[in-house]
Amino acid sequence: MSEHFSAPEGALEPATFQVPLTAATEQADLRLAELLCSRLCHDLVSPVSALNNGVEFLAGGARDDETIDLIAFSAEQVSRRLQVLRLAFGAALNQAPDPFGDARQAALKYFDGAKAQIDWPVGAVTDDPPAAAALARSLLNALMLLGEALTRGGTLTVRRLDLPGSVFELAARGPRITFELELEAMLDGRVGIGDATARTVQALLVRHLAVLAGYSLSIERAQEGLTLILERGA
Repeated sequence: MSEHFSAPEGALEPATFQVPLTAATEQADLRLAELLCSRLCHDLVSPVSALNNGVEFLAGGARDDETIDLIAFSAEQVSRRLQVLRLAFGAALNQAPDPFGDARQAALKYFDGAKAQIDWPVGAVTDDPPAAAALARSLLNALMLLGEALTRGGTLTVRRLDLPGSVFELAARGPRITFELELEAMLDGRVGIGDATARTVQALLVRHLAVLAGYSLSIERAQEGLTLILERGA
């Protein structure tokens, strides 16, 4: 038994391709879903726990401004992360009229008040449907990964390079960048779902979405920072 899919225009795969529904394929799909769920819970557990602590303080009779501020801040953090993760991990951008605009706004909210600041000019990234949604999700997930690497703060920049075709650059610049080799190997395709963990699965999602949109990925490390290049395949 098999399912037929149509590849996005300009994608690396042929216009029509076949994916056999083998036990290995289903196991890989299940593993990806499991790891993404684990990652989702990891990203939400801290603000949810803080929110719960605030509620417990209230139940214990506390009515001070500090407790109210803790609850308000934690609730805002949960809401913000849920909004971003819904776009990054889910299918919401697939039906969005402007997936790049929505992804940009989500990224700005995600990094608002964070150590890492984002520079994503309006209109810096464009593409045609159906590749647009996949590329927008790939960029959003990549920014989340690179932002975590800026442990002492810094700047994340999204821009289109002045080169033939569609080439986009995501640059992370800061005083200290911690980006594990496992994440790099997941991004460039040296390892796959069999080696993925809840920590590295988001890098695998970045690559899957980029390939779906017809883009290849490359990573450049330098003293001043880390750069991720997405280039449309020939």
